[in-house]
Amino acid sequence: MHHLLYAFPARSLKTSGIGRLLVTILEATELKPCKPNGKSNPYCEVTMGAQCFTSRTINDTINPKWNFNCQFFIKDLYQDVLCVTIFKRDQFSPDDFLGRTEVPVATIKKELENKGAATRRLLLHEVPTGEVWVRLDLQLFDQKSLK
Repeated sequence: MHHLLYAFPARSLKTSGIGRLLVTILEATELKPCKPNGKSNPYCEVTMGAQCFTSRTINDTINPKWNFNCQFFIKDLYQDVLCVTIFKRDQFSPDDFLGRTEVPVATIKKELENKGAATRRLLLHEVPTGEVWVRLDLQLFDQKSLK
């Protein structure tokens, strides 16, 4: 019956993935203003595949400071992509899109290789203005320790 014990780490490895990515959405700057007063009510959605987190909404600003933490499990170093999308919260109509940016996990791994966490400024796409500051920390599980 001993061989059964060895089946477990492999299975748990599959469900938890090969590592995790700790993400802090620090702030966004110079977002597209959506209200007559030149401000916005921005919030941030952070996704990787089916994993999704949403920050709080900060009212009346185009430079929100969220300091929003989330954590993603990495399934595949070369397929997984971190997506950050910013919206404007609107009570009476659909939420407005304020830009998005994507970072492949493979890129993060290459940039952070053995350097620990790093802060990056990412340009928001599909909008005329705006960028988002994120802190990334990629922690790959040591395969050996799972045996």
